[in-house]
Amino acid sequence: MKAVIPVVLFAIATSLSQSADAKKIQPFSINQYEKRLNTANCQDKDDWYLDGFKIAQDYPEYADKLLSQREDYCRYVTESLRQAWYNGFSAANGEIAAEDRGNIVDEDKADDTNEILDNVTDSTEQMIDNLGTLSQDLGEFIRQLDIDSL
Repeated sequence: MKAVIPVVLFAIATSLSQSADAKKIQPFSINQYEKRLNTANCQDKDDWYLDGFKIAQDYPEYADKLLSQREDYCRYVTESLRQAWYNGFSAANGEIAAEDRGNIVDEDKADDTNEILDNVTDSTEQMIDNLGTLSQDLGEFIRQLDIDSL
């Protein structure tokens, strides 16, 4: 009887620790969709190229859906990253000559950086315009308050 009590206590402690661990975030996802996106390097052209290549080999019928999911996950996607994905997809389908495959993805990130900076600049200019309109509206509102209070 004395030997059974430690075994029962050990079993209870183990089950309690397992239930506490179940609520923790796992270091990897069981879900294939999440696992694929959790490993995506959003600003790496080579990663986009390889992803397109892998999709063409394994899931060509879901290519548009999987590319859309990746774009949604990464949010800010430049045209050169999207083109790298299409280049990888085409290469896996044999649409690009083998000798050209190494030259498809250039490592020049200046184009991507400039595109991102242009987007940020456009957004900033729009915000400044909105602030100008807001300050004019606020000034008009304050003038109306002054007139109404008289």
